Amino acid sequence: MIRFLIFFFACAIANGQMLIDIYKVDESGASPIYTLANAANPTETNATTGFTNEINVSHSSVTSSPTPQDGTYCILQTNTGADNTSSRGATSFATDGSSTYEVKVYLQEVIGTNWTVSLFAADGWAVSDTQNVTAVGTWVEYTLTAVSNDTTGSIRFSGSSSSDNGNQIAIDNIRVTKL
Repeated sequence: MIRFLIFFFACAIANGQMLIDIYKVDESGASPIYTLANAANPTETNATTGFTNEINVSHSSVTSSPTPQDGTYCILQTNTGADNTSSRGATSFATDGSSTYEVKVYLQEVIGTNWTVSLFAADGWAVSDTQNVTAVGTWVEYTLTAVSNDTTGSIRFSGSSSSDNGNQIAIDNIRVTKL
C-alpha cells in the first residue's frame, strides 16, 4: 500500500511575531481504530461508552477537575473500593488478531498515585506492555505497543492494592495505530 503524506504550514502573526505550525495529513484513507464515542476519543462525545467498570471503579465524563488534555471532555476513573484494595477499568477496540498495535493515551493522576496503564496478555495481547503512571497533577502521554492475538484488545487502567477509596485517574486522547 502506498501512503501519501502532505505537509503544510500555517502561519499567523501574534504580538508582532510570526508563528508557524507544521501539519501532516495522512491521505492513505486509513480509518481510526479507536472509534468508541466517549470523552477520551479525540473526536469527543460527552459519554463513557466502552469503558468497563471491572473491579471497584466508576467512570464519568468531565469538563473540569482536571481540565481535559485536549478538547472539552475527558474520562475520570474513580476507585470505589475500600482503602488498600485494587481497582481496574478498561476500554477495548477491534484488532485483527495478529498485527502489532501502538496505543497512545494521555493520563493524569488526579487523586492518589500507584496507577498503571497496560495492554495485558489476558486481554487480547500476545505479550503484556505495562507502564507505571507518574503524571501527578499533569497530563503525560504514554505509549504502549503489543501484538494482538485476539480480535479484541483492551487497554487497562489499574490502581494497585495500596490504592484508596476516591483515588482518581483522568484519561484522554486515546489513539491506536496498526504498525
